Amino acid sequence: MTRPPARIYIVEDEAVIGMDLEDRLRRIGYVVCGRAARAEDAIRAIPLAAPDLLLVDVNLGPGPSGIDVVERTRGLCDVPVIFLTAYADSRIVDRALETRSYAYIVKPFQIEALRASIEMALRLSAAERLLGEQTNQLRRSRALLQAAFDATADGILVVDREGAVVAANKRLNEMWRIPSEVDDGSAGGLHLSIAAQLLLEPGEGLELTTAMTAGACERLRHPDGRHFERRTHPQVLDDEIVGHVISFRDVTAHEAAAATEKERARLVLEARHREELFHELNHRMKNNLQAIMGMLRLEYTDLPDVVAQDRLPRILERIQAIAMVHEQLSLAEPAEVATKDFLERLARSVVATHGREASIRLDVTERAPIVLSPDDLMTVGMMISELLVNAARHAFPDGRTGGLTVTLDGSGDRPRLSVEDDGIGLPSLVDASRTLGLRLVRSFAARLHAELDFETPPAGGTRVVLTLPRVTGHVTS
Repeated sequence: MTRPPARIYIVEDEAVIGMDLEDRLRRIGYVVCGRAARAEDAIRAIPLAAPDLLLVDVNLGPGPSGIDVVERTRGLCDVPVIFLTAYADSRIVDRALETRSYAYIVKPFQIEALRASIEMALRLSAAERLLGEQTNQLRRSRALLQAAFDATADGILVVDREGAVVAANKRLNEMWRIPSEVDDGSAGGLHLSIAAQLLLEPGEGLELTTAMTAGACERLRHPDGRHFERRTHPQVLDDEIVGHVISFRDVTAHEAAAATEKERARLVLEARHREELFHELNHRMKNNLQAIMGMLRLEYTDLPDVVAQDRLPRILERIQAIAMVHEQLSLAEPAEVATKDFLERLARSVVATHGREASIRLDVTERAPIVLSPDDLMTVGMMISELLVNAARHAFPDGRTGGLTVTLDGSGDRPRLSVEDDGIGLPSLVDASRTLGLRLVRSFAARLHAELDFETPPAGGTRVVLTLPRVTGHVTS
C-alpha cells in the first residue's frame, strides 16, 4: 500500500528561508502542515497540526531556541525531528542529541540531502515504534555514547554497574600515557585494566582530593605534576543505574596560567565571547547566503523572461560556490589550511553539486606545496571553482564522461596552478573571453598579480594555467 505524503511542520525564523523550504518541500511531494517563526507560536501550533516530522532551525533569535521547542513539545507530539542550523558547535550537537533528533544539517544545504534525511528519519521512526521501547533505549544509549566518544577532546572511560571497564577512547590512553604495546583496542584489553587501577580507585602515587561522586567535579593530581578534572555521569535504564561514563580533562595549563580565580573567570569569559562572536558571524554569513539563494529561486519561478531564466541558475551556482569556499575555509584555523586539501574538498563539492561524480574523474595532484595567505586562498578558491563549474557544465555535454585535473606545483621560481579537462575544448579565445565566467577568472588572476594562460593539450580539451608571482608561494593582494 502506498504511503500517504508525509506531513512536515517547519520552524524557521528567517522568512525567506522558510518560504523557500516550504515551496521546495511541496515540489518534491511533501505536505507542509504549518510554519512558525517564533518558538511560542510553534509550541502552541505543533500538537494541533499533528505533523509526521518537525524541521526545526536551532537559532530562532531572542528567546527560546529550536531545541527548546522540541523539548517542550515532546510527549505532546512525539515525531522525528531534523535540525537545520548554521552552527556546527559540539555543545549544540550534544544538546540536540538529547532531544533524540534524527539529523543535524548545517546550512547551506542541498535539497536532495535534506530529502534523504527526511526519508531516513521517517523510516527510522517507524522502525523504532515496531522494535519497542527497550530497543529504543539501547539504541539511544549507544548513539549518545558514540557521539560522546567522537565529539569530545576529553578522556572517556565507561564502566558497568560493578565497576568493570567496558570501553575507553584513545584520548584517555594519551592522557594517562598508557603504552601502545598494551593497547589492544578492545573493551577487555590489558590497557583498560591499568586504566581502571589508576582512575577508579585511589592508586599508588595518585591522590584523590574527594571521593568519586556521581555528578561531582573532582580533581586528580598525577605524580608528574599534571592536574585533571574528573566527572562521573550515571547511565540510567528504567530508573536503574546500569553503569557510569567517566570523563577526564587535563587542566594543568589552565591552572598554571590563571594566577587568581578572578583572572581565570576573566579569561574564560573572553574566550567564550570570542567563540560566540565567531559562530554568530559564521551563522549570519551562511544564513545570508541561504536567504539570497532562496529569494532568487522564488523570483525564478515567476520570471517570464527566457534570458533571465537561463542566467539565474548560473548566478545561483556562483553564490553556491561562494558558500562552498566560505564553508571550506571556516572548517579550520587559517594557519592550518593546506592549499591541496582545501582545493580537493572544493573540487569534489563542485562536481557533486552538479551531480557528475559518476561521469567525471577528478584528480588533485601536488608536485610541490604552495602556501597562500587566507585572502589569496579565498581568491584562488573562487577562481578554481569558476573554472571547474565551467568544465562541469560545458566540457562534457550530453552526459559525456571525462576527466578533470587540478595540479599544484610550488617548485621553481614561480609557483603554478592549473585546471585541465579532456572535454570538447573551448571555442575561439576571442569569443570565450567575452563570457562572464572567463572575465571573472581574468579578474581573479589580476587581483593575485598572476599570469593566466589558456592552452590546448595534445590530447585535446582545455588547460588553464595560473602562474603566481613569488618564489615562496606567498601571494600578497
